Amino acid sequence: MPVSVTNPPQSVPVGAVVVALPFAMVGLFAAFLAVHNLNNGTLPWPLALVVGSAALAFVGAAVAMVLAGTQGRRRQRIGADLQANFPDSPWMWREDWAQARCDSRLKTSVTATWIAAFLCNGVCVPLVYFGSTTVSAEMLHKNPLILMAFIFPLAGVGMLVWAVRSTLRRIEFGKTCFLMSPPPGIIGGRLRGNIQARFPHGAAKGVQLKLSCINHVVSGSGKNQSVWEKIRWREQQAVPPERLMPGPDGSLIPVDFQIPNDALACDNANPNDAILWILEADADVPGVNYLDTFEVPVFRTKDSPALTAPVDRGNAFADVPEGPAERPAGSKIIVQPSPAGGLMFKFPALRNPGAALGTTAFFLVWSVVVWFLWMHAPFIFTFFFGLFDLLFFLIVLSLWMGSSVVTIEAGTVTVRGGLLSLGPRHVVPCSELAEIHIPIGMQMGNAQGTPYYNIQLVCRDGRKISAGQNLRDKQEAEWLVAEMKKAAGLSIHAAATAG
Repeated sequence: MPVSVTNPPQSVPVGAVVVALPFAMVGLFAAFLAVHNLNNGTLPWPLALVVGSAALAFVGAAVAMVLAGTQGRRRQRIGADLQANFPDSPWMWREDWAQARCDSRLKTSVTATWIAAFLCNGVCVPLVYFGSTTVSAEMLHKNPLILMAFIFPLAGVGMLVWAVRSTLRRIEFGKTCFLMSPPPGIIGGRLRGNIQARFPHGAAKGVQLKLSCINHVVSGSGKNQSVWEKIRWREQQAVPPERLMPGPDGSLIPVDFQIPNDALACDNANPNDAILWILEADADVPGVNYLDTFEVPVFRTKDSPALTAPVDRGNAFADVPEGPAERPAGSKIIVQPSPAGGLMFKFPALRNPGAALGTTAFFLVWSVVVWFLWMHAPFIFTFFFGLFDLLFFLIVLSLWMGSSVVTIEAGTVTVRGGLLSLGPRHVVPCSELAEIHIPIGMQMGNAQGTPYYNIQLVCRDGRKISAGQNLRDKQEAEWLVAEMKKAAGLSIHAAATAG
């Protein structure tokens, strides 16, 4: 049953004020200079406008930081109260989860995007103004590295466009949320509910849903801090337009996902190495496309099936429910009889042209940067950037020319991979084959990106042999595993890990 949550009195956190104070002081000082010198006639109005925009950006960012800190303090207090009242039910420790609801992450992302856009453009606008008035053609000829400074204004324009689009999306589809019925998502059971959204122009092509388990990793600290969101598991489904139901504030999108019994539960005990479950919905509609994400609670409960062994990060998602796996339409993998009466699986090169083209474009841009550094920067910069350029080149070669052939016949499995399948050959007796997994290997983008699956042979002595790489379609990977297992005499059971 959802519980009512009483809002505690809000107070302004000291930490947020300390962080915001320098931004506010810079903004107020810039505003004072602009107004004072404009009144004295010592500052031309274009320059006053530039300084004023920077002042507005810094003051606005300071106010937003204080408001965000206040809301964060409020959420912490509510979470502490809920945790005290429901110590054994972690899916009740968040205000919206306690009310059987998952609020959209869009609102938070819109606010964060506007703050970033204000700050970036507050710095970039003066940079562009002073750069255009002080940098001469002669200076550019002597030091072309000056041009790199103008990358930041382009980033500022891009962030501003993204903020506007996010705001339009929020206005178009309303205050969206995922209504769970019942909470939480049960490991070994299902995640069910309805997404509430408004579609003023309809959703003639339906809605695509994705449920993902994400390992959110934060490394480094301060300016060197980086965030990586690795997809550990994902399932997708399409909701046709006829399944959308009318709701009190628009439409209801039905959600029903099966969660494997060896899944990882939500775990935020260590914020630098957290496990999150993200539900994503998107639809191609007129105007701004619908795109929404929700952080959902997934836990092991009394309704979860019993486990034969404890689940940890290393062996999670190794089990996939048994059942017939069908060849997906458009599969480029060739399956044909082998000369000795077995089966041959051919993984041709360039199976993912989109990923290959995107990676190649990035490699070419990076190569231009390396060339530029070689001409105008100290050798140490060229050396380190060049090492990364070499790594990207090897990845590009693999995407364009990487292929493999797996032959299962006469009681053996033979694998030959590498560029154009000219790499070393591996031969494994079927009797020594323990399992075939489909770990997620390459990943394009972060949590909302695209995972690519590898076919991995696991021997009884622990050896792991790659039999095929970069399969974008999970159904295709599961179908291939089922066919390989039948040919090798193993049980028809597709296993997936995030290895």
